[in-house]
Amino acid sequence: MRFNARVLTISELAHRSGLATSTLRFYERKELLLPTARTGRVRVYDDTAADRVATVNLLQHAGFTLAEIAQLIGPASAPDPAWRAAIRAKLTELEQAQAAIDQARTLLQHALACPHASIAACPVFLREVHAHAQRMGRGGPPRQTPRSAAAPRPHSPSHPHANGPG
Repeated sequence: MRFNARVLTISELAHRSGLATSTLRFYERKELLLPTARTGRVRVYDDTAADRVATVNLLQHAGFTLAEIAQLIGPASAPDPAWRAAIRAKLTELEQAQAAIDQARTLLQHALACPHASIAACPVFLREVHAHAQRMGRGGPPRQTPRSAAAPRPHSPSHPHANGPG
């Protein structure tokens, strides 16, 4: 059912966005999406609804929760005036997560290049495990290291790959 070129039914918006109608209804309950009107029992949206749904989806992919998104874009486009601070905080969180991923990637690459029969026999891997266990024991989050410090220290000079992993 098409009303005119300026409005979309919930089914058309779902098709356009690739999201289920139940997701769009959920966004409505969270006041992230508001129908322009109802024609009988059919919700209708204006053309800006597709961009709003895309905004919500993009922010979810960036790691924002729906509650955080509501603060950023607000119900009916009334954003929280502190939206820049929220984005800065999320950016910091993403950078910390990326540092942890980079550290893990480096350690796993080392494990693949390591000549030991298992990672449990690798002194570099064990050193990182012990350091991680100590951080866990302090009750704090895992240490986030800068990119330059993410590489595991090499084995001792007498070890076959003393200059570091592969």
